Amino acid sequence: MSRLTLSLIVVMLLATIGIGWGMDRLFEHFSSESNKDLVSSYSNLGKQLAQALDTQADNQSFIHQWNSGSHNKIALINIEQFPLPQEIATDFEQGEPLVLETTDTLSLHYFLPRQKKVLSFTPDELGNHNQAANLNLILTGLFYVGLLLFILMWLYPLIKRLQILRKSAMAFGKGQLGRRILTHKSSFLHDIETEFNRMASKIESLVSDNKLISSAVSHDLRTPLARLRFGIDILSDTQDPQALEEHQQHLSADIDEMQNLVEVLLDYSKLEQSMVAINKQPVDLIQLLNECIQHRQAQGLTIYLKTASETAQVAGDRQYLKMLLSNLLVNAVEHSNGQVIVELNCLKAHCDINIHDNGAGVDHEHRQQILKPFVRGNIKENNKGYGMGLAIADRITQWHQGSIHIEQSTILHGALFKVELPLLP
Repeated sequence: MSRLTLSLIVVMLLATIGIGWGMDRLFEHFSSESNKDLVSSYSNLGKQLAQALDTQADNQSFIHQWNSGSHNKIALINIEQFPLPQEIATDFEQGEPLVLETTDTLSLHYFLPRQKKVLSFTPDELGNHNQAANLNLILTGLFYVGLLLFILMWLYPLIKRLQILRKSAMAFGKGQLGRRILTHKSSFLHDIETEFNRMASKIESLVSDNKLISSAVSHDLRTPLARLRFGIDILSDTQDPQALEEHQQHLSADIDEMQNLVEVLLDYSKLEQSMVAINKQPVDLIQLLNECIQHRQAQGLTIYLKTASETAQVAGDRQYLKMLLSNLLVNAVEHSNGQVIVELNCLKAHCDINIHDNGAGVDHEHRQQILKPFVRGNIKENNKGYGMGLAIADRITQWHQGSIHIEQSTILHGALFKVELPLLP
């Protein structure tokens, strides 16, 4: 929006100053041309009057008749009452007319050599003033029309992009979740369009995750519920105390399984809502990795850490970053064949955490899917997880403006989970 505001200010200034300057030049041009023509015609008329009056004996009678019948007034002035500088007086007495012009009046003066008097000729400029006023009105109208056209030219691409944004929003609201806007860097709405696409992608991902969660939950709940119903039917027909105890244990296990599933769902829901409360502070990744690795090693596991850096400071919530690393380490250990290596490489702007294992790896077509909730890495393995660990890790990484990529390890030839987090500036 800052680009839009700045552009509007610049356009208004350029349009106002540019068009105003152009109108002023046009007015000056036409006014000067009009004045030149007017002075020339009046000068010729005044010269003829001066020649006529210089040869007449009864000048006052002629002047009276002229002033009675014309709006252009004439008068005779004694030369002594018309003082002039010497350089001007010389040219004036040799026949050069003297033109005096103000904003309101125009007067021409001629020297009568025989009578030693000055003819003062004052034309009626009402018509000229009306003409100037009309010209000024026309140019003022042209100024506002030009300004309006200039603004409309500037508004056209903005209105066009707003229509595109409106149509995309309406289509998205009608269920076309894949609808996106083709952005242009030159667009005034580039930031808004980018945010719209990001929002649309986020909503589409959430809807997809909800569908996946609903499907997974219905599947994971249906099985223990069916066993519970079957077990209750068996209990009603069982009289053997030992068999009754075994069935009760099975029922208790099914209830625990459903309870665990519900708790996982609640924890994930809390995690979704906790982004607003994330507390970012400087966190040393090397120290945090050592803590997570030592915790796993206390459980009898061997994990190697390789790093060339002494410290790796990132801005993040230490609690959630620890959850992120722990979930990735647990996943690597569960799917490995006894070997896990963690590499830490700090570059100029970000830090890479590479977690290698010597397991079966992840097929290329499944690498993005296993980062979603309730998607298990290998359904052939007999594990009791719900496929939430990697989904939680991915979500925490997104909160910290990072990313997770899954590749094939060139060291242990199993899976490679690459986590990229921005370093402190």
